Amino acid sequence: EICACLVGSEMCIRDSSMTVADDALARRLQALQGTGRPVTVSYERFYGTLPWRGGSTSVITGIVSE
Repeated sequence: EICACLVGSEMCIRDSSMTVADDALARRLQALQGTGRPVTVSYERFYGTLPWRGGSTSVITGIVSE
């Protein structure tokens, strides 16, 4: 089990954070937050950050709610 919270377009997971790829995905994650339902997150990891990709090297590209 991973404890995570969504702040703006950044998802904070313990000691790290991930950027959410788009607003629709961020809204979907916000709707699922606090429901207790398991969620599988797919993401891409990059070597560096770019302004249009957000402030982290990991970008969430999809979620599957179980």
